Amino acid sequence: MESRDLGHSDAAVIHVGTNDVRIPRKLYYIMGEVYDLVNTAKTKFQGSKLVLSGVLRSKGMKWRCNGAANNRLKWAARNLGATYIDPNSWV
Repeated sequence: MESRDLGHSDAAVIHVGTNDVRIPRKLYYIMGEVYDLVNTAKTKFQGSKLVLSGVLRSKGMKWRCNGAANNRLKWAARNLGATYIDPNSWV
């Protein structure tokens, strides 16, 4: 993202996948990566509304793990000035 010219948009949506979130011990690492990604997006998309979309529940993922990940993502979004959406509330 840092080296590409992505133009300008009114909003930028970052959707978090599930591959690494299935393993609870990786949450700390993942949150650091997401935090860095949102910070980079803030720089890259100045003036755009940033939206962080949480982890969608999937087969094989424990609901507690999904909830823990989404709670952390919500916290990160709030602290970084992004809007958090829970995709599970739309399904």
